Amino acid sequence: MKAASPWEQVPFIRLLIPLITGILLALYFELPIPHLSQWIILGIPMLLVVHLLRKTSQQYKYRWVFGLLVQLCLVAIAYERTIQFNDFIKASHYSHYLQNSPQVKIQLAEPPIEKKKSYKANVKVLALYNEDSKQWITTFGKSVIYFQKEEIVPTLKYGDVLIAKNKFQKIKAPEQAGEFDYQKFMRYENVSHQAYLKGKNWQFTGENNSRPFYNFIYLLQNYCLETLDTFITDQRERGVAAALLLGYKHQLNKDLQQTYADAGAMHVLAVSGLHVGVIWKLIGILLALLFTAKFAQSKWGIIITLIGIWLFALVAGLPPSVCRSALMFSLVGIGLSLNRKPNPYNVLAASAFILLLINPYILCKVGFQLSYAAMVGIFFLQPKICNLLFFSNKIVDTAWQVTALSIAAQITTLPMCLYYFHQFPTYALLTNLAIIYLASIILISGMALFALAGIPYVSKLVSYLLDTSIWMVNEVLLWVQQLPFATLQCPHFQFIQVLFLYGFLIFGTLYFIQQKPNLLKLALLHFIALLLTPILF
Repeated sequence: MKAASPWEQVPFIRLLIPLITGILLALYFELPIPHLSQWIILGIPMLLVVHLLRKTSQQYKYRWVFGLLVQLCLVAIAYERTIQFNDFIKASHYSHYLQNSPQVKIQLAEPPIEKKKSYKANVKVLALYNEDSKQWITTFGKSVIYFQKEEIVPTLKYGDVLIAKNKFQKIKAPEQAGEFDYQKFMRYENVSHQAYLKGKNWQFTGENNSRPFYNFIYLLQNYCLETLDTFITDQRERGVAAALLLGYKHQLNKDLQQTYADAGAMHVLAVSGLHVGVIWKLIGILLALLFTAKFAQSKWGIIITLIGIWLFALVAGLPPSVCRSALMFSLVGIGLSLNRKPNPYNVLAASAFILLLINPYILCKVGFQLSYAAMVGIFFLQPKICNLLFFSNKIVDTAWQVTALSIAAQITTLPMCLYYFHQFPTYALLTNLAIIYLASIILISGMALFALAGIPYVSKLVSYLLDTSIWMVNEVLLWVQQLPFATLQCPHFQFIQVLFLYGFLIFGTLYFIQQKPNLLKLALLHFIALLLTPILF
């Protein structure tokens, strides 16, 4: 049997390309195409017919037609899915009924989160009271509400229904070029309006429409936050613990966030694949201790592990990096249960394909882009970087592998970091090598604290380990931040420079692997274009 080509081993990459193309076309044009859904439904039987012809005749000259039709069908599906995901164009969206509507009925989509001067909550707009018809008009849509600080606000719960005055204001676009576009950011969350409500502007109806499952998730998150409040007294360390363990960044000090950014350690605060990997291992060890190692690797063991991973993902708020890693572990787990070893690139592409089908707007999230760019670097570059040096000492070799992983991830995320954050942390390699092991200790001790909080002396010991580890990480990063040239500022990095820099990195990497002079010429050409862009544009 003829061996499958590398391209044939990654079918989801071939499917992902037209899917992303359709999403980008929809985001650019934002125009519904009449009857597109019907054409897609009619196109699927056509695909089946062409597929049958392709199977029955190996001499069929137009076998390529099937592939082309699949690609076009996926572009159309992605386009239609993206257009349909846009809440603002739908007739029942609340933004179309704000005029002559003095009152609104809203439902809290999460418990209120305390800010410095207010409480913030994401809400669903259920209805608006129309002054002309004297009736409530049923609507839908998401918004953000800021409540004036009052004692009653923290007692509100997820699912509570409120009647409030219509204080909605459209989120404004940035006034200056280069400023963070909060309007665009919220648009991809399907949020166009926000409101500030004083105590006299709203009242609780006594109604709660919460879903039991999400209620359980918020109760679990609240238990974890209260556990951290009980055992970690220092605000600085407690904020980092909540962010690192639960993805809950609302308690983080802004100065400390800047310290993590300057030191190149913001990914530590982002719940990511490292967290999911640790949870996978912890659940596996727990199952092996409670039952047997064979059970931990069995189908039921994998199912229990995956349930634990997705439960953690829900508690963490389903950020893109966690969704990506949880999906990848799920796909790998399914493959292992079927005695198959999946191709890592195909698994990565499959996870992106699924996430984009669920939420096309996730493509525009920086966390999604950085997460996948980092994984491509880790899969492709880390083994090659590791092979550059070999150490007989296991400790040194492990440190080198961690360093290689960090280098690989930084290479493939560098252009995006310069474009989105306009700076590069000079000592990121030093930082990651110093804190990666401490971060693992924090994750393990944090999970242990949540599980053992009710056991007196053990919980004190575990919380001391957690608190001390976070304190050490913070101190290391504060020291790195104070070093000369800790960050290289790049305030005007343009999108076209992102393309040129990626071209330079891709062709440069391929040159070192294949040693072909033409690849070096292409790399230098992109580098020259990168340098000339600020002058020409």
